[in-house]
Amino acid sequence: MQSFREPAVLSPLDLPKSLPLAVDITVCLTTVPLLSLLLLERTLASALSDLGEASEELFRGDRLPILPLLEP
Repeated sequence: MQSFREPAVLSPLDLPKSLPLAVDITVCLTTVPLLSLLLLERTLASALSDLGEASEELFRGDRLPILPLLEP
């Protein structure tokens, strides 16, 4: 006989039958947002890298001296 202080141990056969269905639904519902976030992260990283390169090109000529033009 089991004491009321001892936790009940469930065997895998005693688990509710709806648990695998709940896990499947959870996996299905979280897959699309996760893949969307990964795609967004890749796109955002690429855009920020391009923005950094563009800003380098913009400010590259900022410190160059102005050369006098020679007129013939």
